[in-house]
Amino acid sequence: MKSNKLATVFAFTALLTAGLTSAFAGDAVGNDNWVEFNNVPSTKTRAEVVAELNAARTQGLLEQNIEATYPNLPVARSTRSRDEVRDEAIIATRKQQRGFEYSSGQ
Repeated sequence: MKSNKLATVFAFTALLTAGLTSAFAGDAVGNDNWVEFNNVPSTKTRAEVVAELNAARTQGLLEQNIEATYPNLPVARSTRSRDEVRDEAIIATRKQQRGFEYSSGQ
């Protein structure tokens, strides 16, 4: 009886393994339609490609990525000196150490 169960488990495992192996093989399910791009012969030199790119760029034929162009924003300037900001930070830290809690005025 034990050998019969063992044979059944072994047969099931073998069938399952064979089924999974064939599912991943492209030939078994017909998914072998792919293009090889590794050994494509070049028809243009690098200089020709660069010249075409520059010509298209000067003619305005290339699409611009609008999301990558950012407006020139003015740089924020402080109206207070470094020492004033430092002193304010020190005072705020001391108040916090004494149990001062910030209130939004509500």
